[in-house]
Order: sequence, then structure tokens, then C-alpha cells
Amino acid sequence: MASGIPAVANKELPLLHEAYRQVLPLQDQGHPTNSSTRHINLLVFGFDDNGPLPIGATSTAKELKARLKLVTQLGKYTTLPNQREKKAKFLPFADDGERILQVLRHLRYRHDRRYGDDLYNTVNLRFWAMVLTALLSPEVRADLVGDMLDGDMAFPNRETHMDILHKTVQAVLEYCTPEEEDFRRLAGRLADLYQTRREATESATLARSLNLPFDPDEDWQVSIRLAQEGTDGLSWRPPNLALTLMPEPDLDWDIRIIDATGRHFSERCKGILRNDMDMDGLGAGNLARFPDWLRALRERHGIAYDITQADVRAGRKRSAGRLIQDWLNGRG
Repeated sequence: MASGIPAVANKELPLLHEAYRQVLPLQDQGHPTNSSTRHINLLVFGFDDNGPLPIGATSTAKELKARLKLVTQLGKYTTLPNQREKKAKFLPFADDGERILQVLRHLRYRHDRRYGDDLYNTVNLRFWAMVLTALLSPEVRADLVGDMLDGDMAFPNRETHMDILHKTVQAVLEYCTPEEEDFRRLAGRLADLYQTRREATESATLARSLNLPFDPDEDWQVSIRLAQEGTDGLSWRPPNLALTLMPEPDLDWDIRIIDATGRHFSERCKGILRNDMDMDGLGAGNLARFPDWLRALRERHGIAYDITQADVRAGRKRSAGRLIQDWLNGRG
């Protein structure tokens, strides 16, 4: 299966099934001869080492061709936002919603068993493309969301799964009829969970403390760029510091520094990613202390930034920029 699953004629299908059966024991081991994944194989063939799907195994070349066409569509996009934006491209495959639901239930919604929870790929694009496709099917979408919200499922990182599920559900709501009360109720629960997570982010907390003019459900982003003192003052190029704020759970702030020698420092709300300069990070829970951290950089590491010339961008909310300038200068 290393080169993908081929489309074969009916007479060759038993041979393909046999080849797949030989791969089954290797699926969860990351074996070099097998680059395929359990959820995709199960979707294509309709069975694995734990048995067949209720809908049955793929038994004809025509069915195989249809499954492979679906798999091709599942892998077309490189980001989750692009995937959701192109949801109409998945509509022709909505009739496969029942099959996808059975695949996900068969796996208890865990697409990969090769790694532990710490290395599990929560944002697997094909998994979420399967979810998106099934959510476009009125017959199964409430069942799928109910499973993920309330079922005893095997996926880790539950909060992140719920965040992505919420955004995927929001993408398909326009196809939902008023009569689909169960689905709309589940969508409301997801929205409440996501809003609670948003409001708890450090960026949202800071925005409230500074009275920034953002609505509670607004997808805002603030970019702050600082030029290093003693340079040409152009904050958009090194040596500089960039801080990005957004009320996005798990990714609500991001600091990137490049100094005059090309050394890098990068930190997100969950920890330091790169530290060529061997300096102390801001640390989770300390976003409000960012101006103090800048002063500490000057005192401990001799790295100083021209705060008075900060380039602050907050979309069309110019008043937000002025309030952030005051915060940086200790007037907030």
C-alpha cells in the first residue's frame, strides 16, 4: 500500500483484498512498507482486522472506484480553513455520510493508533474532511456530532477536537433546515463551549482589561511589531520583534524575535519553540506583563526595542491600536 490503493477490475479485487489483509497487522506500527492509514483503508475497503462495517465491504470495482474518488477529494486541501471554505466541493460525496459515520464509529473516532496521545495528530486533514463530508449529510450529521460531544470516544485532546468540530459545524449550518432541531441544538452546545474557551484565552482577557473595541464573537487579530533600537527603525524586517494576539484557544499569542546576527526566538502561549539566544520566555499566563518582559530583555540581555515607534495593527479598529500603544508605554 506504500504507493496508494490502486483501482482494479473485478477479477483482481480479491487479490487487492488479500494484499490489504497482509498490511493490516502493520497499520498501527508505522511500518516502512505501509504509508497508508487505518481510517482511509477502512473507508476504502469497508473492513479491517476488527471486522467489517455494517454497510459491508467493498465488493465491486465500481464501488472501489467511488471510494478512491472520495479519498482523492478528502486529500485536496492543505489547511482546515481552506477545507471548510470549499465545502461545496464535498457536497457530491454527502451520500457517503453513512459509510463515513460507520468508519468513525468503528474506530471510536481515533484515526491513528500508531502513536500515543502526546503525538496524536489532532488536525489530521483527511479525518476532518471525512467529518465535513458526513456533516453535509442530513441523515447522519446529528448522530456524528452527538457521538463526538457525548459518546465514549477514543480521541485525545478533547477541547481542541470540540473547537474544530464547532468550526466545521458552523461551516455546514447554511445547509441545515429549520426542522433539524437536534442538530441545531448540538451546534448551540458546541458554540457555547467554544465561546467559553475563547473568553478564557489570555488575548481575550487582555482585550477586556484594555477595553479594546472587539465584540465577544469577533474574529479579531492584533499584530505588534517593534524595531530594535539603534537600527533603521523599520519594524517589518530584522532585527525586530513581532507579537500576534488573537482569541483563539491553544494559539492566542505568538512572539517571534530575530536579532541582528540572525538568531531566533519564538514562543507561543504553550511554550518556547526556539531559543537561539538562551533567554527567558514570557511564559504562559503572563501576556499582560509583556511590557515588563520587554524591559527585562533590555536589562538582562541588552536587547532593546523602540516602543514609542511600535507598529500596531488591529484591522479597522484604530482605537484598539491607540489603546495598545498606551499599554506598551505603561499608560494602560
